[in-house]
Amino acid sequence: MHDMAVPSNAGLVVLKNSSGITVEGLNLRGNKNGLLLINTNDSSISGNALHDNLFGIVLHRSFNNVISGNRVTNNPNSGIELWGSHNNKILSNTIAENGFGVTFSDSESNLISNNQFTDNNNGLVLSISSENNIESNSFQGNSLALSLTSSHSNNLNNNLILDNTIGLLFS
Repeated sequence: MHDMAVPSNAGLVVLKNSSGITVEGLNLRGNKNGLLLINTNDSSISGNALHDNLFGIVLHRSFNNVISGNRVTNNPNSGIELWGSHNNKILSNTIAENGFGVTFSDSESNLISNNQFTDNNNGLVLSISSENNIESNSFQGNSLALSLTSSHSNNLNNNLILDNTIGLLFS
């Protein structure tokens, strides 16, 4: 699929080998993955509610996507997960009460900005992920706010880390 919008009555969204897709205003709940992108590029995910899925939003080998203004809550595994995905923007999302708020694995050059991470077991976890910009986010009430494992050259600027059990963990 290319240059299309997902229908407003979709209950589950899986995009593979797609580009220029708009996913907007959906309520995606009760699935393994609320939204799964595989090899999908230059797409927009905005204004959606993703809750009570095992995983809220998953990007696998997907590039240049914008995830913004979503409410990602109560997903027992991950709210947002990136695997081998680069140059994506995660902006102004509410990420609350997930097992992991946002996880990156082998993902580089992404921007994570102006998000609210609240009451997750783990707020933001980077593993083998480098050169990401993490700025102006709020981490509050998480068991672990921010963890970087085998990750280097990430920029952390102007983040609020308040009332978490553990603030920062580098390993």
